[in-house]
Amino acid sequence: MSEKEITMSEVAEHNKQDDCWLVIGNDKTGGPKVYDVTDYLDDHPGGAEVLLDVGGQDADEFFEDIGHSKDARDELKKILVGTLKLDEAELNRRAEAARIAAERGAGGMNMMVIFFAIIAIVAAYYKTQISPFHNRYVATANKSTLTNSGESENILMASSSREPSNLNSIRILIFDGS
Repeated sequence: MSEKEITMSEVAEHNKQDDCWLVIGNDKTGGPKVYDVTDYLDDHPGGAEVLLDVGGQDADEFFEDIGHSKDARDELKKILVGTLKLDEAELNRRAEAARIAAERGAGGMNMMVIFFAIIAIVAAYYKTQISPFHNRYVATANKSTLTNSGESENILMASSSREPSNLNSIRILIFDGS
């Protein structure tokens, strides 16, 4: 016995909470099939609203994007109504949808390349421009007294952690008031 063939316009009439059908399936998964999810709305882990948003429509892309488990796919078998009738209009609609999805997918890949290029540029800038100034100098303060002038002074010495032989010092004279 062959499955009942259902048109997309018939599926579109079933888009309410008390009567909700979806189309799920594609060429890779055995073709588009029509499912009555009305009794499953309250049991759906993502909530009824997720199914109602695509009620009366082709929900295959959403179903596949989520990555449903084998159990979810087995559950579909229990609520199968029939197969989607692939007339000329439906075949054209599916071809157009596939073309748009391919363009979107290609655009997404371009955006990923741009994103990673920006990340690489920022990382290189940080490594060469910000990091050396941020991490290069370790400051220590030493207090000493100069014997020839009798003045007390603090000496702040900064040495490069990458070049320990390069020692710079800044003298800050502090008069003790005597």
